[in-house]
Amino acid sequence: MGLGIMSPLEAVLVVLICMNLLFSIWQTRILSIVIENAAYESMHELDSKLALAIQSVLSDLPIGDIEPPNPFQTVMAQILKDKMSPPIIAKEISRDDSGKFS
Repeated sequence: MGLGIMSPLEAVLVVLICMNLLFSIWQTRILSIVIENAAYESMHELDSKLALAIQSVLSDLPIGDIEPPNPFQTVMAQILKDKMSPPIIAKEISRDDSGKFS
């Protein structure tokens, strides 16, 4: 068996392997196009359904019927908010003569 000479059976096998490789590349390309188109269509359908759902929810809300809070409610809310959060106290830390914090 020489290095430069290929038997007919080996040549047929090499041709079949190359054809299989080309077919696999072609098949992968076709599948990616089909998946991309299906994803685009389903995404477009989902987008339109989501938009309709948001519109129906917002149309059912009584946004115009809400009255503004009176000044007493505003003051009480501010007092409660101040009581809920503790005040922040800053403490100054000084350094001694050597530059270290004490």
